[in-house]
Amino acid sequence: MSRSQLSLNRLLIKSVWKAARVNRLILVWLFYKVCEGIYFRQLGWGTQIYGRLRFGNAAADIRVGRDCMIGHEVFLSATDTSSVIIGSGCSINNGCHIVSTTKIEIGDETAIGEFVSIRDQNHTFSDPDKAVREQGFTSAPIKIGRDVWIGRGVFVGPGVEIGDKCVIGANSVVVKSLPAYSIAVGSPARVIGTRGVNKSETR
Repeated sequence: MSRSQLSLNRLLIKSVWKAARVNRLILVWLFYKVCEGIYFRQLGWGTQIYGRLRFGNAAADIRVGRDCMIGHEVFLSATDTSSVIIGSGCSINNGCHIVSTTKIEIGDETAIGEFVSIRDQNHTFSDPDKAVREQGFTSAPIKIGRDVWIGRGVFVGPGVEIGDKCVIGANSVVVKSLPAYSIAVGSPARVIGTRGVNKSETR
C-alpha cells in the first residue's frame, strides 16, 4: 500500500470515528432530553454526556444549563424536596458525586475535576452509644460561584459557600466558606493566595 493511500485510510478512519462519537453524544443527549422530568428536570442545549450516569432518585430536581460537559460514572442525587442546579458551561469530570438533601448550586463556567464529592449533608454522630447510621443527618445548602476550578479528589461539605473565581487544589477538604478569587489547598482547605495577585499563578 502506498504512503498516500495509507494516509487517506487513516484520515477516513478518523473521520468515521469522529462522526460516530458525535452521533453517540447526540443520541445520549436526546435520550435524556426526551426523558426530561425523569432524570433531569432541565437539560440545556449543547450539553455533552460522555458516559454512563447514575442517579440516586430518578424524579428529583436536577437541572443542568447549556453547553456543559458531564463525564463517565458521575453520580447525581437529590431528594423529593431538594435540588441540584448546575449552571451553563460547566464541566463535571469522571467519577464525581453530587448529592443533595437541601440544595446544591454550581455557577456558570465552573470546572470540577475527577472524583470530586459535593455533599450538603453529614451523619450525626453525637451519641457514642448509638450506631452512626442510626443517628440521622444534618444538612445545609452549598453554593459554588462562577468560574471556580475544583481540583481532582476534592470534598466540599455542608453549608459551604465558595466565591466566584476560586481555585481549590487537588484532594482538599472544604468545610468552611471561601471568599471570591481565593486559592485554597489542604485538609481542611485554607487560603494560600488570591487569583491575580499570587506569584505562584505566574510560575
